[in-house]
Amino acid sequence: MNPSSSAHVLRPAVLGQEAEEKRRHGALRRGGLSVLGAVLAHLLVVGAFYLIDRFAVQDIALWDGPVSVKIGVPDAPDSPAPQPPIPESLQESLPEVPLADVTPIEQETPVIEDSSPAPTTSPEVDASNTEVAPTENGEVRPQIASDSVDPSAPTSPPQTAAPVVRGEEQGNSYLLDFDGAEGDVGRAGAYEYISNYFPLPESLPRDAVEQAQEYLGMSVQAVQSEIERYWEPLFESYVKKPGRQGDIPLSQRPQFWSLLMHSLNLDSLELRGDYVRVPPVTVEFTVGPSQGAQGAELSDFSITKSSYNERIDEAVVYGLSRWVYYNDGEDSVRGRITYEFGQP
Repeated sequence: MNPSSSAHVLRPAVLGQEAEEKRRHGALRRGGLSVLGAVLAHLLVVGAFYLIDRFAVQDIALWDGPVSVKIGVPDAPDSPAPQPPIPESLQESLPEVPLADVTPIEQETPVIEDSSPAPTTSPEVDASNTEVAPTENGEVRPQIASDSVDPSAPTSPPQTAAPVVRGEEQGNSYLLDFDGAEGDVGRAGAYEYISNYFPLPESLPRDAVEQAQEYLGMSVQAVQSEIERYWEPLFESYVKKPGRQGDIPLSQRPQFWSLLMHSLNLDSLELRGDYVRVPPVTVEFTVGPSQGAQGAELSDFSITKSSYNERIDEAVVYGLSRWVYYNDGEDSVRGRITYEFGQP
């Protein structure tokens, strides 16, 4: 037989043996993976049941029988610990006391001192100094003699509240309060309206300016000339001049407000309509001690609540500073004002 032909005959047998070994290895591997997967599945199931039992909420209402609740140490015994026996040597040294000689000990009631001030009580009235007098309706009422009340009995001093001033001006309102006691600090009676320092209207109706009336001895031409210092005609209106030319100083604003209100045929809403829906303004300040007839000096102004309009905030602070205040104390006092805008 040819060696080459025998090699061809034996080669398929060699290949079949290698394939059989590979198949066997594959079967073993798949079997091991199957066993491992089954073990892991069982562990997952057991772990799930353990977690459910560990963290499940137990309803005590479904339990039967008494429930023992222990306060303190979790491992405390169900019954109190027995008292340790007394040593025999100590028992012999203790004297025997008959029951007849044992008297109960009275426990003293603790007295709790009240830190609050004692209420003011009326003085006791002596019955011997009480006279009985009939009234008009025939009723009998006791009358206390005047000498039965002790004039030297201490009386509580009256409580003085912090001064609060409420006011209204041209449809607006304000609340003014101080940290000091009433009678020591406050506002004097002479003052100017804060609203008279507000910015004046940006525009005026042209026909109202042309039909202006006389004002405090001023002629119509003089009134119109005074208006034209800060306003100029533009179409059907008089508008503020641009820049600083149309900026009226704070000290002159009350005169111009009075001029416009009395010389022009306009109502208050047409002139002050821009300040109807303005948020309130709160300003805090310091009132120094009074300085004779000049009153008290204000300082340390701070706007704690703004109207979101710098010109209005500035006007409220300036108008507040023009009021006259007094402070009879030796120290400075903090004050504040809340100015609210309403219907003019």
